[in-house]
Amino acid sequence: ELATAGVARVMIAFAVSPLPVSSASKSGRTATAAEIRGTRQNIENSLLPGEFAVSRRFEHINALAGAVNAAGLARLLAHPALLRIDLDSGGSGGLAAALPVANIDDVQALGPTGAGITVAVLDSGYDSDHPDLSDDVVGEACFCSGGGGCCPGGGSSQTGSGAAEDDHGHGTHVTGIITSAGHIAHAGAAPDVDIVAVKVLDSSNSFCCSSDIVAGLDWVI
Repeated sequence: ELATAGVARVMIAFAVSPLPVSSASKSGRTATAAEIRGTRQNIENSLLPGEFAVSRRFEHINALAGAVNAAGLARLLAHPALLRIDLDSGGSGGLAAALPVANIDDVQALGPTGAGITVAVLDSGYDSDHPDLSDDVVGEACFCSGGGGCCPGGGSSQTGSGAAEDDHGHGTHVTGIITSAGHIAHAGAAPDVDIVAVKVLDSSNSFCCSSDIVAGLDWVI
């Protein structure tokens, strides 16, 4: 990637001092947002101008995303907090016959409806005009960087009403599998759950970068 483009979009995972991953797993304690922020700033401060351009910072996840050049990569690899560096790769949503695959028919036969439960769906968003979903969504956000920003407002991050409006359909379908009221499509597995819709897939059902997915999870946390 560096040889062909000069820069590579990457995800960086780092250990949080004074709580390395090994001791965190033994103690059961996770790093605080302040500890994550402190280590992240230390890593960013260790880089020279032009070596790394940040694209995503996370509040609750010990990671950082951005575009790095060869000099910056060497400097990151030498940092004592570094755990790993991966390409910040993209992908796309998948779709299959959800009812039999997830045994949802069996769940429905047991009788629970999901009342009092909130489910976060990270997908292409949801159709706010769909009669089967009209009263389900209680929160919305978007983290979609493709094409310079594929959120409904045109940017790469957006929260609040309208932030997760679906321009593909996959997310609406997935949300319906969970909580459709059954007016038009089949009833969902848990028609009484509340939904937090997080748009991370664009109009072609794709995401440019894993960091968008992580940003959505970070916001949910």
